Amino acid sequence: MTKPHPAISRTESDRLSLMHLHRFLPAKIKQAIHRSVAALGYQIQKTPASSLGFLRRIPRRSTKEDALIRKAKAHLIESEMPSDLPSFGERWETYASRLRSRIKKVRTTEDLLFLGQSPISGVESHPPELFGYCQYFDLSLVSELPSDLYEAMQSFRSPRIIQPEYAIEYRGRKIDFVTLCAAYDILTILNWLGQARPRTVCDIGGGTGKYALSWLTNSAHRPDLVVILDIPETLVYSETLLRSELGDSRIQYISSHNIVPSTSGVVLCPIAYARAVGGVPFDLVTNKWSMQEMSDEWIDWYMDWLDRQPCRFFWSSNYFGMPLNYMTEGHNSWSPRPSERWQLTHFKLDLSLRNWASLLFRRDSDQDSRPPASEFKGIEGWLHLLDLARRQNDEPSLRRALGYARSQLPFIPKEAWQVAKILSQLTASPEDQALFQELDLIRKSGREALVHSS
Repeated sequence: MTKPHPAISRTESDRLSLMHLHRFLPAKIKQAIHRSVAALGYQIQKTPASSLGFLRRIPRRSTKEDALIRKAKAHLIESEMPSDLPSFGERWETYASRLRSRIKKVRTTEDLLFLGQSPISGVESHPPELFGYCQYFDLSLVSELPSDLYEAMQSFRSPRIIQPEYAIEYRGRKIDFVTLCAAYDILTILNWLGQARPRTVCDIGGGTGKYALSWLTNSAHRPDLVVILDIPETLVYSETLLRSELGDSRIQYISSHNIVPSTSGVVLCPIAYARAVGGVPFDLVTNKWSMQEMSDEWIDWYMDWLDRQPCRFFWSSNYFGMPLNYMTEGHNSWSPRPSERWQLTHFKLDLSLRNWASLLFRRDSDQDSRPPASEFKGIEGWLHLLDLARRQNDEPSLRRALGYARSQLPFIPKEAWQVAKILSQLTASPEDQALFQELDLIRKSGREALVHSS
């Protein structure tokens, strides 16, 4: 799941004002503007009407709710949050409240899915450079994958109901950014797993359901069962999309702890009823983009759940190595952080304005074929030392990782806060407690858990 965004940015608002003003300018002034802009190497193009579609597509209040909407809304209304689960916190409480308010006004499947895809929902991202991303992922996969997996990339395509401005035609099919990411991630995971193809998959935080849809419709490998474990405010999008694409018969919504989950198709499970799927053995558990925005209490809850739940592999792609004083939307310093039972088998780092780590863990595996941490430097060295500290959880490994973070990197990475906290609790020494307080002040002086205005 991606972070909430304002409905329309100041830059976008300015652009729209200029666009409307341009319509009323005299022809000579328009020509002068075009010549001036052309001299700077730019070109003014008419904005497609569809670019403001999500603002103009106000739900038709007089329209009767269709069957899919009635079912999805009923599940949302009936949902509850038990007191024994962690609090959402200010950021997620705000997010969930906004979604409920907006969803109340929706009447049709198309309106709801358009809402889920739009920036105001905060569930999906749609960068404007989609064609460039298509080429980037395409070139990456052709060099990283065996030919049979690479050929399967053509089978990933956008769902039928998609806002036109969020999808393009690329190599013979329509694709959007989230589906493109799903293609890259799923094919990469299958490559890393080798012969251990998953029959059962659980996705923590399923977004609008495009990852589940991609798992069940691609030509490389289709699991028998995909379970989405999420908050009800987001499951409403997954339920609507997947029922519209796959049909009612393949979708099950868990509405109590006593419901027996299906063994095939899609099971939508609100986090409040996680015990209902407690007996389902998952070959693979995945999380994309949402753990970074959870509180530490929720990260601890999910890490404990991973140890309780019968599962073999865990894949995560979230923020990693961000500055401690610039965590932006991040709400915890280190995620994921599974117990020592989980062995890191594969990883990939993506360094940009937001640093990411894609990590694959295997549970209860004694095999460790990775080179020693001393052979890595920079952010890779930090990843390996951090992983060593996670598994050994003793004073030498924690102190070594913390020393590296403070001396070998250009800034203190966010994960160092959690390492310092664990070390200070372990040793109870005044020096270690003082160091943790120092890092805590750095964290508090920075930016984190940003809540975007609506």
